[in-house]
Amino acid sequence: MKTNNERNYGIDLLRIFSMVSVVILHNLYQGGILPQLKTNNPNWWQFWLLENLAIVAVNVFAMITGYVSMMHRFKSDRVLQVVFQTIFWSVTVSVTLYQLRMPISVETVKASFYPLAQFWYVNAYIGLFLLSPVLAFGVKHVSRRTFKRLLVVLLIVSAGLDAGSHFFLLNGYTAYWLVVMYLVGAYIQLYPDAIRWKPVAFLGIYFLMACLSTYLQWNAGWFHTDKWWFIRYTSPFVIVEAIAIFIWGVRLRIKNRLLRAILPRLQ
Repeated sequence: MKTNNERNYGIDLLRIFSMVSVVILHNLYQGGILPQLKTNNPNWWQFWLLENLAIVAVNVFAMITGYVSMMHRFKSDRVLQVVFQTIFWSVTVSVTLYQLRMPISVETVKASFYPLAQFWYVNAYIGLFLLSPVLAFGVKHVSRRTFKRLLVVLLIVSAGLDAGSHFFLLNGYTAYWLVVMYLVGAYIQLYPDAIRWKPVAFLGIYFLMACLSTYLQWNAGWFHTDKWWFIRYTSPFVIVEAIAIFIWGVRLRIKNRLLRAILPRLQ
């Protein structure tokens, strides 16, 4: 077991990718594009494929946290930073839009002062962050074999049982699921030699799984299930897709000096 404290610019790239993906996800669904699309619509494939490519964002964010946590000490004040940053941006954006006479109600502006009641990810992330010291200590003091078995069991059980909503994972909208992804990221940091494939192979898996998931969604009626089953955070397709793009990112070696200077600032 070893950790590499040298800055990994691939992690910066993954953060940027995940942030852009979150914006894409909200524009596609909350923006009203996906709900009105029918399978016979000529734009169906392109928009749902984009959704499948972007859906990995939450899982990747959690894996980044696990990966980075293996190299840094726990800082308790980070929780307060997250809370204050969330409140600041929630209030700033809402008030600004209201002043610009955008379609936003007074009730929405008032609610922006209490964003923790609305943003599930912030609540789940705080739960993960509070557990991270215990998780980091535990994974560093168990054998590689035990850690690997634990991960395999967690992923199989979580993806399997959540299919029927019997494991209370809420399709991945919980701190528990972030913990599972955190552990995946930690394992990849501690044991970088786990899979020796070239980065391009993982990039190929990422695109392949996204295409496969999109195809299965298009034919969801064959399986007598809803198309959203294939695009849950806990879906086996999304899990493999997220792990693949994450490994691609952490193994990407960025040598260009300009990119090395820009990426940390952008993320």
